[in-house]
This record gives sequence, structure tokens and C-alpha cells, in this order.
Amino acid sequence: MTDYTFSIVVHELSQEQAFQASELDGCLGGGATAGVPYVEFELETEMPEYAVDAAIRGLTATDLEPVRIDVDAITIAGIAERTGATRQAVRMWVEGERRAGFPMPYSFAHGLRTWLWADVYPWLRSNSVDINAEYSVAPLPARLIQRYNGKLAEGAGTFSPVPTSA
Repeated sequence: MTDYTFSIVVHELSQEQAFQASELDGCLGGGATAGVPYVEFELETEMPEYAVDAAIRGLTATDLEPVRIDVDAITIAGIAERTGATRQAVRMWVEGERRAGFPMPYSFAHGLRTWLWADVYPWLRSNSVDINAEYSVAPLPARLIQRYNGKLAEGAGTFSPVPTSA
């Protein structure tokens, strides 16, 4: 069994809804960052699909409208912060100078490279890089996030989880 953490962005989140959501299995709470409301979860499961499906069903049962699963995009500085490595060490990983196979960036917005934590985390683990305790819980696999976000964008709401190879 693995613990997974993830946040689901919701359409609106009143104080009463946040309280109701906090009663859901694995809910860590809700809030808003830069005006974007979300509910955060940490669930233990062998299949992360079941954790996401349970969270989405719980949110819809409390009359919350899931919009998307939030992606945790990070920069070189963020990777350094989460590992305790220097920015230079992370740059060397990124450029393949110190270790091979670092994940491709997710975005190059405004000349700044960002990665999905969901892609970086398994690379760090497979390369025996320490991760600070605060970030040691596994993120959802990136493919799973994309799959659910596609379904949520289509308005499909919850759906039966189908195992994916992450």
C-alpha cells in the first residue's frame, strides 16, 4: 500500500462545504490559493485510481463540483528545496551531467522550465535521492492526473477506475 497526496480544484468552496469535505476519508482540508478553491487528500491504496475516484465521489456527494486534479509543477529551485540539494546539483541532474534520464520539463512558460512533481518524484526515488519528509508521500502518477482531468473536462464526473500503468 502506498500513501498518495493530491488536491482537487473545485468550482466553489464555501466554509460549510469545506467543513463537510473535511469529513471525507483522507481529506486534509480545503482552502483557496490565489482565489482558486481546492480540497486536499492523502489516501493509502494499492491503486491510486481508487483514491481519486473515492475523493471525487465524496466531493460530489457534498455538492462540490470537481474541476480538475491540481498538478504540482515545480522549478529547479523547488526541486532543490524538496530534496535539500543545491540548485547547481539539480541543474546537473536536469542536464544529464550527474545522472541520466531526468524527466522532460512539463512547461517552458516565459523561459522558465517547470516539471511535474509526479514525474520528478519517481526519478528521485529510483536514483536514491533523499526527499524532505514534508514531500515524501507519493504524488499521483502524471498519466493518471491527465486521464482524470480529461474526464472531468468532458463533464464525465466520476467514472469507474481502470488500472493504468504509471
